[in-house]
Amino acid sequence: MMNVNIVELNLYSTSREAIRRELVEVFLRELPGNGNQEQASKYCYIVENADGYNIILKRPAPLNKGFDFVVNVENFYFNENNTRRHSAPSHDDILSLLMKYKSMYEENYFKIRDIIIQIYNCEKVVLNQNTQNFPKFVNFDNQEYPISILLYCIKWLFIEQDITYWNYSGRRKFFEALCECGLA
Repeated sequence: MMNVNIVELNLYSTSREAIRRELVEVFLRELPGNGNQEQASKYCYIVENADGYNIILKRPAPLNKGFDFVVNVENFYFNENNTRRHSAPSHDDILSLLMKYKSMYEENYFKIRDIIIQIYNCEKVVLNQNTQNFPKFVNFDNQEYPISILLYCIKWLFIEQDITYWNYSGRRKFFEALCECGLA
């Protein structure tokens, strides 16, 4: 039985190309597995801390698409449309929660929109400092949580899309969905 390798990871690159290259190079250093299920090599990369909630990349992804990974939030659950609880946010989870947040805090949402655009443009944003005084969002369990959770998820979903769909639209497709909903 192989253990899960836990790695703290900070990326330093500031362009789509360099971020993609830096992360793929990290994945290239992974040890090989010895078979399926328990014999597979497994990795959890702790990439951010959103006010006490770790954002984790889990590899390999269930669909096993090479360098693909799943973005997860430790000790946090999404539950869009009363489906099974999951720690990996979908694009729909993010869109739904942000639309609710925007409707509750319309007058200040432009600050969130600006941060999403900065993240999309690969600018360095220190979310814990920049969002510390922002209102919290209400999750599907009707509890309040730091908005930095959603923003870090957006960042890593953008990166995941760049790695998986680099030769197509990459992060642009999710960004366009955010724009169509008036969220970016």
